[in-house]
Amino acid sequence: MYAEFQRLLPEARSHLALLMGAGLGEGFLTRGETLLTRLDEALKARAAERAEVRPATEELYHAQGVLYTKVRFIARLARTAFRTSPQRAGAYSYATLRRGAAAAEAVRTRQSKV
Repeated sequence: MYAEFQRLLPEARSHLALLMGAGLGEGFLTRGETLLTRLDEALKARAAERAEVRPATEELYHAQGVLYTKVRFIARLARTAFRTSPQRAGAYSYATLRRGAAAAEAVRTRQSKV
């Protein structure tokens, strides 16, 4: 999608007169170019950060993300299954997950400063 976005912006600019009838204007293209520039900067920064992370650490972060996604899915299923019992459904709140994620991030931040 990123490559397609890079390709389509110059194409759209070259056919701007035709696209004006569909409501596509200079402002839209300028916003798109700004977004593309910001995305380029973010990708470069991410690549630089990833170069500093050991592969084992990167795998652990990925596994943590997968686990978090699965736990959220289970929480959503449980809240749906227990929708007739608010107390049981409340036990599967996202707030608990978010607090745990925030605590884990605080530990990682403290460890990285050491």
